[in-house]
Amino acid sequence: MREQDLIDERLFDWSSVAKDLGNNGAHDFNPVAREDADDALLFTEALASYLYTFAERYETHRRREVASD
Repeated sequence: MREQDLIDERLFDWSSVAKDLGNNGAHDFNPVAREDADDALLFTEALASYLYTFAERYETHRRREVASD
């Protein structure tokens, strides 16, 4: 996603944290701390909102702006 310019560096970092924590929780014998799991969920929700909600909402707004000019 980063190489396709769908997300910036910060969102990429968030997604990496979520992926790494998910992998640790699924494959390691060390449990993931509740606070870390909460962070992973929050970062994943933020990424999904950005990609699937805010990006489309912004494009819809831009189309309205262009149409009104």
